Amino acid sequence: MNRYVRPICFGFEPDIVSVFALASFGASGAPTLNTNYSKGLCNLARNSITLTGDIASGSATVSNVSSYAGLYIGMGISGVGIQAGSTIAALTPGSGTLTLSATATATTPTLAITVAGGQYTLTYGSQYTPFKRLDAYVRLLALSHNWDESGTQGGASTGAIVPVAPAMFLVANNISTSTLANLVLQFGYYTGSGVFTAKDPASGEVVRIYASFTRSTAI
Repeated sequence: MNRYVRPICFGFEPDIVSVFALASFGASGAPTLNTNYSKGLCNLARNSITLTGDIASGSATVSNVSSYAGLYIGMGISGVGIQAGSTIAALTPGSGTLTLSATATATTPTLAITVAGGQYTLTYGSQYTPFKRLDAYVRLLALSHNWDESGTQGGASTGAIVPVAPAMFLVANNISTSTLANLVLQFGYYTGSGVFTAKDPASGEVVRIYASFTRSTAI
């Protein structure tokens, strides 16, 4: 006897992939990605940001700041006439200024300024010479991190108990199907009053970063 039945279709979220990276940090936040203990995340690089602004000798104020994109309190800031070791003490986009942790030693309009500290670009996908092969995704589902206590064989991360920069958040997610895609990450810490300060992980610290991606646009 033939019976006619209505087919039932189930929808599943396709191609959900979890990837991870093990990164160690050296002097001045220099990162090294341990490819033996990483999957799908293929490079980690410390970022620097360039901008312009006006400085005046004896003043800690930089005026006419050209861009605030990616800037956070605590980042190191350098340029001719800016004292070595200076950091960003305050950001005031409404007035087009930022405040240095030390006064400038010269008066220079439209000074070329470099800012860096705690910000990294984590590249994902894979490379193959002479072509680039990508695991192309449409959505980042999750991102997390922890300080690893066993990443250095035979020892623990020097910052495993109280890491220098325990917080990490996503600044930008640059998904692309034609080039290697990347996540821009910011490390730092929060004070008791909830103020975020940018900071590189300390030399000797080891961090694991986890991310989940999907090719689906389903909700």
